Amino acid sequence: MNDNVEFLSFPMYVSRMDLFKVLPRSEGAIVFVGDSLTQRNQWHEFFPGLTVLNRGIDSDRSLGVLRRLDEIVTLKPKKVFLMIGINDIYDGRDSDHILANYESIITQVKSKLPDTKLYIQSLLPVNNSVFHHKIDNGVVEKLNAKLADLAKIHSVSFIDLYPHVLKNKELDENYTLDGCHLSGQGYLAWVQLIKKFVTEFH
Repeated sequence: MNDNVEFLSFPMYVSRMDLFKVLPRSEGAIVFVGDSLTQRNQWHEFFPGLTVLNRGIDSDRSLGVLRRLDEIVTLKPKKVFLMIGINDIYDGRDSDHILANYESIITQVKSKLPDTKLYIQSLLPVNNSVFHHKIDNGVVEKLNAKLADLAKIHSVSFIDLYPHVLKNKELDENYTLDGCHLSGQGYLAWVQLIKKFVTEFH
């Protein structure tokens, strides 16, 4: 599939990026970066007492994160939690394309933010019994394995969420309402899985 950057002009992408420009700068924060799965959670309410920023954008792709990385760099975050790629898979992009964007993100973060701790979070499965846009969870699993290898090569942390939200080889129905996006219980499970990484000192 040819690279298509039209999504960079999606209204949600444009409006979120415009909002990010005017938000107060909060250096040393914990920043969550990703697509709608990230955007739709109230991360700061799960982690009271910490400065937590949400840089999720609905429908974002790995290229979108790469293109907007400079805005994240200006925050000089203490930690970055990244999850991106499920929309790339939905678009039909192969793993090499996604991994190349991830590698660029990782190398730029390490170069421009040497004091920032980067956490690569695995992609989550979908539940195809209720998700109308079928995604092969086998493809998701294979990409996660490659992301784990990439994180190891670059000495960054990889958090494997995938097996912990799985039931009968699909996203646990208790964790989703539409088969892809998370329910309250789904977000609670996610938060519990990463809580020690968010709150630990480094």
